[in-house]
Amino acid sequence: MKGENKMNALIEIVVNEVNKVFKTEKAFYEDYLHTTQQSWNRWKRGERGFSGDKMDVIKSVLFTDYEWMLVNKIDKEMRMYPQNYEGKTAVEVFDKAKLLTASQWVNMDANIRVNSARNVDSNNDGIKTPGTKVIVRLIYENGMVYDEDVISFYVKQSSGHIKAGKENRRKWFRSNINELI
Repeated sequence: MKGENKMNALIEIVVNEVNKVFKTEKAFYEDYLHTTQQSWNRWKRGERGFSGDKMDVIKSVLFTDYEWMLVNKIDKEMRMYPQNYEGKTAVEVFDKAKLLTASQWVNMDANIRVNSARNVDSNNDGIKTPGTKVIVRLIYENGMVYDEDVISFYVKQSSGHIKAGKENRRKWFRSNINELI
């Protein structure tokens, strides 16, 4: 998709995430969006949009709130300033933005949580077992508001390879940053 889908960065990123998390696109659009292949393909080609409810499902299943904000910002930027993104895909821009932001958060004392791989359940829901989910969470308070932002990554190693403890996880993150995409 390099260079051809600048007007649809959001679609490019969503489809990439679907293919990361699910065994097939069909498993996602049938089981989660409750839509047809024709409708999914028309959305992917940019011929039609999805309802707000379906977009909420896309957001909640595939992205954290912070990641969804990045997706929308990248989509807007790539449409408004395509010359700034020559030779780059939306997925490359999204992945780099996640890594840069997570790196900054780790330097700001963010919490790193490690979850074991998601296993396909007995209902055969089509979810892949992608490895270990590494979650970088920044919690902050500005006097009146307490909030948190979250960025997640999948790595193809078991959670046992990542030692417990804040400093161990920060060290692991810094030395494995290039494997997080």
